[in-house]
Amino acid sequence: MYLFDANVFIDANRRYYPLDIAPSFWTWLDEQCQMQRVASISSVYDELKRMEDSLTSWAQRPQLQGAWLPPNAAAIENATELVEWAKNPESSFQERAIEEFAASADLWLIAQAAAGQHTIVTHEQSSPNAKRKIFIPDAAVQLGVPCANPFDVFRQLGLHL
Repeated sequence: MYLFDANVFIDANRRYYPLDIAPSFWTWLDEQCQMQRVASISSVYDELKRMEDSLTSWAQRPQLQGAWLPPNAAAIENATELVEWAKNPESSFQERAIEEFAASADLWLIAQAAAGQHTIVTHEQSSPNAKRKIFIPDAAVQLGVPCANPFDVFRQLGLHL
């Protein structure tokens, strides 16, 4: 299963496939969620809800209720491990980066992906020398979680508009 980062939904709506212009993309995404090929996590859902726009309305529809995975016990353990990794002096992240990561949906996305052996789909790129921000691909590798580019995943899942 692919777990989508919030930026995949947000960028799709704002840049590539606005809900009012490309409804077929969103219908396709609904189908992928219902077939359990694509999902995300409850923290991403919360992030989308706070936006209070058309994407919020899309995310809140009843047919997507099962697409927003809550953290399970394994994810909680994984989240703890990730925070410990970030705090390790060898990682040399700035304190603010650690605090932001520990409070972010990114932490839970990685933790849940590791718990379920899923692949994360994100627009973020690895930046292993970054100290001011912890990027999803760099933290995900700590738990052996693969990351993929949205457009590669869209192709793998057979998206044709």
